[in-house]
Amino acid sequence: MELINPSNPLLGKNVNNEDLVTFMLLRLKDSREKEIIVRRYGLKTGERQTLEEIGHDYKLTRERIRQIEARALKKLRHPTNTARNIIKKAVESVILKEGGIISDEQADKLLIPIIGNNNFDGSSLLDLVTDLGGIYTVKIGDVSLYSPLFVNFNLNLIFEKIYQGIKKAQTTLTVDQIKKLIGLNNDLVIDNQTISADIFIAKCCSIHPHIQERKINEYSTYLKNHSSTRIWISMMQNVLEKENTPLHFTEITYKVNEQYKNEKDIDVRRAHSLLIQSPIFAHVGVKGTYGLVNWGIRKESSVVLVEECIKKAGFPIHWTQILNYVGKYKSTSKANVRAILDNSGKFVHIGEGVYGIKNS
Repeated sequence: MELINPSNPLLGKNVNNEDLVTFMLLRLKDSREKEIIVRRYGLKTGERQTLEEIGHDYKLTRERIRQIEARALKKLRHPTNTARNIIKKAVESVILKEGGIISDEQADKLLIPIIGNNNFDGSSLLDLVTDLGGIYTVKIGDVSLYSPLFVNFNLNLIFEKIYQGIKKAQTTLTVDQIKKLIGLNNDLVIDNQTISADIFIAKCCSIHPHIQERKINEYSTYLKNHSSTRIWISMMQNVLEKENTPLHFTEITYKVNEQYKNEKDIDVRRAHSLLIQSPIFAHVGVKGTYGLVNWGIRKESSVVLVEECIKKAGFPIHWTQILNYVGKYKSTSKANVRAILDNSGKFVHIGEGVYGIKNS
């Protein structure tokens, strides 16, 4: 297996995720520990499972599953876990290249091409790497943001200072004004690498879901996003009703800004957050694509719909029947349904393409 040089983790090479991540998980000799980590972080499906859900399948208490998870994480954190160290270095390098911070949405795009194939979910893998140490995370609304552990640095505090400074300002602020306001005068340092404070602040502002960028004479300035949630939701609903078809969240954002010509555009991260949170929108099953619940699209995840289908039948059924059921409410594929059935840990293959609910 080809491993990246930890001192220069990318070197223009593509490391097979199936090799590297699986190699890291080989530290867990107990197959139960491995499955619990995969399910808790949603490494295969992108959807994290609760302690209660996993405990139900194993007929173990929530506390017992938590203990097994803690023991497994301790093993994965061990300094001799070479693959873990290499993945951490690769992730740090990717984030530094992107300005020192990335979102969970960006992780899905940025990490998989660097670390390997699509057998593992990018943002889920980043959550695991974060919990193994070396990466800092902060959650703003439903957006998760990640940064390396810079020396003498607190990501939560920086974000709070930036947001409060912009919120109190009576006008838009430049990066230089924000830098002076929050007192971040020195470059950020990790190992032997540095990143400019100006670049980092600009990236923080551009990625923050409640901060809006405004160009003045080709220069970027920043202000608080003032538009009301209710108005934005109404505008996005109108766009979908007019188009009468599901759209990717970036296209919904573009059409809202293009059609309504507001003084303040809605930011793509803010739009995505509202599409996830609002009960009137639902993910259609195609990555990043949303429609209206009143079209018959279900808000629940595909995993929930698969389980619901088998429970309604009252006995194990063939995957094609499950595909037909989920397809009534989501745009899904044979590969996606089979991946859920085989990898989510909630279902058992009886044989001849027939699946039931595990331990039911």
